[in-house]
Amino acid sequence: MKNLIFLFTFLFLFLNTQKVFCEDIQGKIKPNFIIKNSSAEFKIGETIPAIIEIWPINDSNFLFKKEEILDKRISKEFFVSQIKDIKRSENNPEVVQIFLDVTLASLAPTGNSMVEIGEYKLPLAIEGFKIIDDIKNPPKKIVFLKQKNYGIPLNYLLICFFVFLISFSLVVIFSIRRIRNKKIKKIKEEEILTRKKWKDKFEQAKSRSDFEYLYKTKDQWSKFLPKITPPINDFLNSINRYQFKAKWSDSELVEVIQYYENIKNIFG
Repeated sequence: MKNLIFLFTFLFLFLNTQKVFCEDIQGKIKPNFIIKNSSAEFKIGETIPAIIEIWPINDSNFLFKKEEILDKRISKEFFVSQIKDIKRSENNPEVVQIFLDVTLASLAPTGNSMVEIGEYKLPLAIEGFKIIDDIKNPPKKIVFLKQKNYGIPLNYLLICFFVFLISFSLVVIFSIRRIRNKKIKKIKEEEILTRKKWKDKFEQAKSRSDFEYLYKTKDQWSKFLPKITPPINDFLNSINRYQFKAKWSDSELVEVIQYYENIKNIFG
């Protein structure tokens, strides 16, 4: 029970300390341009550039976030339509300056108004505004709509990029495979035609000139065979023995033909 009382006491003191701290913070809003008199006249519904100064902000790393202020009311008089910049004052680092455009939503008296900006609740002095009521053209009810962001999100762009990259890679891969397959198919078709050519040459050989042609072209047709077998060597050797003779005898021709008959069907 004592611990519970101590906890409530601590929270009470902490919250009160925070309240005092917030009450020490103050600010002011004024038009962000030079005015001749102490205040300029504006009509309800006008959007004008303004500057809010808040002090003292002792934490040198602290700055208000734009999303905490944009598209929100600062008191009942001002609606924040655009945030231009948030930075520390060059003259006093304890002062945070918010450069913005505000739309005037109602008659604004000159004085203080309690407002909430970010995590701070503070008195805001209104300076330099003289909002007049246009009697001839009284303003209609002003409705502030939060603007939609029509920009393309970065994540969406990254997803599109990766989808494009993957699609492009697949197109390249399939194109390369298609070209390679066509090339392989062409080589196989040429090989089939060449084998048929040599098959016909072997099957149709009858004369000395036919046999000598097979001998001279042995390097061309032999590469289509698994290996050079002894019968093939016998055929080639027999031609080599007689090829330089002016004329073959009947027995020499019969010998070559006998070796030829053993390899006549080597191409199937």
